[in-house]
Amino acid sequence: MLMKQGMQAGSTRSAVMLNSKTGAMRACRRLPQGARRQLTVQATAAPEKPAPAYNQWHQPAGKGESFYTGDDGYQYVDNMRVDDVRQQVPDSPFYLYSKRRITNNYMAYKKALEGLDSIIGYAVKANNNMVIMKHLQQLGSGAVLVSGNELKAALAVGFDPTRTIFNGNGKLPWELELAVDKGVLINIDSEFDFDNIKAAAKKLNKPAKTLLRI
Repeated sequence: MLMKQGMQAGSTRSAVMLNSKTGAMRACRRLPQGARRQLTVQATAAPEKPAPAYNQWHQPAGKGESFYTGDDGYQYVDNMRVDDVRQQVPDSPFYLYSKRRITNNYMAYKKALEGLDSIIGYAVKANNNMVIMKHLQQLGSGAVLVSGNELKAALAVGFDPTRTIFNGNGKLPWELELAVDKGVLINIDSEFDFDNIKAAAKKLNKPAKTLLRI
């Protein structure tokens, strides 16, 4: 406990007491003619600074995920310095992706759906880079498509047709025929889409595997 006293005008005496452990401060002022007034002020010391939270933009050099600045000041993607990658690529600009981030994102979905009969489908329209598609296919992902060309790309990298979903309300006859032939799951998006799916199945003499949105 620390205490400081001082004199004020009119022989009024004041005292300030500070508890060094709790940080509580108590001020007392003694007035003339026996009058007494007491003022109490509570002050709480700031808590210790917590450990810094995870910051995806600043991580240990070569040990982080996705794009970040390493503790050595260099820009990284996963365990590689971006400058080192740039020197190995003859063309510029170029696309650079984080394999770790893509992998971890997929695994997070897989863990969340564990025990459920479900399909994790990569939307090919988001990015039809064949290397990324192949990587996701190897992880066990299915594919979600909106065109016949996307279906061709998905088949080329090895996606399982039975875990591939074909969406869109403007599917062309040849696209539906390819989907029916490969056993792709086809979402029925309208009445005329349903008619076209039936026509494709009839032409190929194969059953169409269809889905209904709920």
